[in-house]
Amino acid sequence: MTEQPIVFSSLCMDMVVFETDDDDGRIDTTLHIFSNVIFDLLPIIKHLQMLKSLALHNCRSIPLELGDLPLEKLEISNVDE
Repeated sequence: MTEQPIVFSSLCMDMVVFETDDDDGRIDTTLHIFSNVIFDLLPIIKHLQMLKSLALHNCRSIPLELGDLPLEKLEISNVDE
């Protein structure tokens, strides 16, 4: 897996890292988003039509569009406030 910084334009985050299953950094079937601040997953996620595994850390809400993806695995974890 490769690790790349990712920026969400509508959010201000101290640190966000995503991991992918491809060495070129493109998101194909696996996406892990680790944040040290609480964030909302944006509806743009619907464009990742091949996504099968998604892990979110500190995600406050997920959009309905997530239900349209062929996910086989979804992990959500949060830090105690």
